[in-house]
Amino acid sequence: TLRPASPITIRNFTMAALGRIIGLAGRKVAVATLSGARAGPAILRCQVAPRLLSTSTVSRDKAAFLEALTVEIEDEEQHGTSPKFSAKVGDFVTSSHTVGDARTVLTGTFGGDTVKVVVNLNECDMLDAEEVHGIAEGEDPDEEHTAEPRPIFVVEVTNAKSKTASFLCMLTTDAALQVVKVSMGSSELAAQSSTDLAQYQSDCTLWDDSLVDALHAFLATKGITEDFVSGLHDYIFNKEYAEYTNLLNDLRTFTEGTD
Repeated sequence: TLRPASPITIRNFTMAALGRIIGLAGRKVAVATLSGARAGPAILRCQVAPRLLSTSTVSRDKAAFLEALTVEIEDEEQHGTSPKFSAKVGDFVTSSHTVGDARTVLTGTFGGDTVKVVVNLNECDMLDAEEVHGIAEGEDPDEEHTAEPRPIFVVEVTNAKSKTASFLCMLTTDAALQVVKVSMGSSELAAQSSTDLAQYQSDCTLWDDSLVDALHAFLATKGITEDFVSGLHDYIFNKEYAEYTNLLNDLRTFTEGTD
């Protein structure tokens, strides 16, 4: 499986910016009240000089952002590996996959049942390198240890009588399947109507182990095998990287067109 070699440095930039914001919020503030017989509400005034914007300042800020974007894009082009996507994941066919669209749909037929797997990359929260690779606290990860998305997806099984059951699933950092919730009808991530959203969802993490094991065995007959889970784990990793690099290029083009 092809994986990018360089770390996703834009996230480090974002955290640094957040740190500056938090630092600003921690400064002392002065409290003033309105004069007169009736005391007014307290007004918080930050003791920070206002930043005066000028055309030249805006121009410099735009140029600096474009330069930072270009550095990141060129770094990914030099050190990263552009992923290639197969038309199949396990026994499922990729029926909907486009770079620039966070949603992917995989479909398959098993016996008389139709199975659909829906992945929305925006629902897959990012795990840092320490969480993914078990790096000890205080130890710096090397460039091969990158952040990864936590795979979260929905499996919808529709039987010959057009009845659908949905299984909200996630994969652990070692690509082990965990079924999180079960409901009848389409789940929230793949819902087609407000009726689907009203379906009760049971928390499978509270089920008896024997019932969970039986559920995993049932899903394996519907294509959710170890081979599929491993392939989906790699697909989501590569999909996130493709979307990230695509966003960088789109953002640079957008910024170039701003005033």
